[in-house]
Amino acid sequence: MPECCLPGSCRILGRGPQLSRVFLVLCTLAQLEAVVLDYEARRPTFEPLHSRWPHSFSGLFLLTAGSSILTAFPLSQLVQRKLDLDQKTQ
Repeated sequence: MPECCLPGSCRILGRGPQLSRVFLVLCTLAQLEAVVLDYEARRPTFEPLHSRWPHSFSGLFLLTAGSSILTAFPLSQLVQRKLDLDQKTQ
């Protein structure tokens, strides 16, 4: 109720969205720590899977990044042309 009369002056630290953001950060940190512990425990299982074809994965990454760039450039040009047309008609 006081917020509608005095907007912004009745905020209390640690309430509502601020508190939920703190818990969200702590939850994210706990999840990241769990991922690290899980990877360290299963490292002997994961290492052979990722060391056989590292060049294939690098090539796939480059192919994906290149195709994304080649797609983004024409689309940005198309959007720019449409924006220019909209500005001319206004």
